[in-house]
Amino acid sequence: MDNIAHMNCNPSIGGKAKSQLVHEINALGGLMGLAADFSGIHFKNLNYSRGESVQCLRIQCDKYLYKNFIKNKLETLDNITIIQGTLLNILCESNKIKGVLTNVGIFEGKVIILTTGTFLRSNVYIGKQNNIGSKFFLNSSSLTLNLYKFGIKSYRFKTGTPPRISKTGINFFKCLLQETDRNYTFNSYLRSMDLKKRNLKNC
Repeated sequence: MDNIAHMNCNPSIGGKAKSQLVHEINALGGLMGLAADFSGIHFKNLNYSRGESVQCLRIQCDKYLYKNFIKNKLETLDNITIIQGTLLNILCESNKIKGVLTNVGIFEGKVIILTTGTFLRSNVYIGKQNNIGSKFFLNSSSLTLNLYKFGIKSYRFKTGTPPRISKTGINFFKCLLQETDRNYTFNSYLRSMDLKKRNLKNC
């Protein structure tokens, strides 16, 4: 549960491809934009020399501030219960969803939302080792087979995750400094006035 909203290797929100999604989530009362505004360490206005239709904001976030912000917000909501376990199977009867089977019990429900990320049937490379399967609490093989019953096929996409390098091997004196834009905007319209104070005690 400590990895709720854990960001990937490029902890950015927004940009040319995803700003619209962030604003749609924001319009529905979601937390992504608000969390990005709170945890942002670098704000960049993109394409501001062009027309308004292609202008957007990209925020590089502090990964740990981001996930802690969202986790703390979710834990304060009365209508959400967070349970940690391994999803083993989807339960159905007469071709209708009935619930899910996990290693900590059965949970019944008329609707199931799977947010699988990129880890179903994934290959994880660590050095020369190739670890086949998921790393975040999903029984990949049985769940994939179960989805076939509903006509849902899982596809594999190349994420293009860059290799990790040691900062001791980087000559930072040869790097160009890219500072935050001075007149940057925010992702979320829901932010409070004290957001920029970065009250870390609440995160």
